[in-house]
Amino acid sequence: MAALALGFSVQAAEPAGEAPIPGSSEAAAGEPAATADNAETLLLKARQMQVSIAQVADGLSESLREARENKDVVREVCLDDKLNQADVAAETAQDRVSSMVAATAAGDWATVQRDFVVVSALSDSAQELRATGDRCLGEEQSKPMADGKPLEVTVDPLIPTQETTSGALELPPFLLPPSVMIQPQLATSRVM
Repeated sequence: MAALALGFSVQAAEPAGEAPIPGSSEAAAGEPAATADNAETLLLKARQMQVSIAQVADGLSESLREARENKDVVREVCLDDKLNQADVAAETAQDRVSSMVAATAAGDWATVQRDFVVVSALSDSAQELRATGDRCLGEEQSKPMADGKPLEVTVDPLIPTQETTSGALELPPFLLPPSVMIQPQLATSRVM
C-alpha cells in the first residue's frame, strides 16, 4: 500500500499527460527524457534519504559511546540494538541507491521505482530508530515512580553514616560442643 502511495505521489506532482508511469504501456518510445528525468529525481531524493539514514546511525553511535563512557549498561544495550538496526538500514540503502544508479543507466524504470520505495521505507525506519534510541533509558536517567509521581527518597539523619561499635550489644563467646571423633574399626588381618 505504501509503495502505491509513494508511486502515485511522485507521479501526481507532475502535470497529467507529461510523464506516464515508467514501465507502463502508455510510455511511448519518444518520451524517454521525461522518464529519465523522473528517475533522476527519484535518485536524488534517494541519495538524500541515504545521507539521512547514515546521520541517524552516526547519532546513535555517538550516544552509544557516551553510554559506554558513563558505564550505563542498560542504555548501552538498548542503543547497541538500535545502532545495529540503523547500520543494516544504511548498508541496504547504499545497495539500493547503487542499484538505482545502474537501473537508471539501463533504463529499467520499474527497478528505479521499486528501489526508491525501499529506500523511502528504510528512511522512515531509521527515523523511528532515532526516536526509540532517544527513549532508551539508562540507570542514571530512569526515575522510579510511585502512584504516577517521581519517587522521593529521604534518609533519616539520625541513622549513623559510619560503622559504630560503641554501645553495641556484646555477644557472648560462642562455645562449640565437645567433638566426638568416631573412627571406623579396621578389620584385622590374620597372618599365618
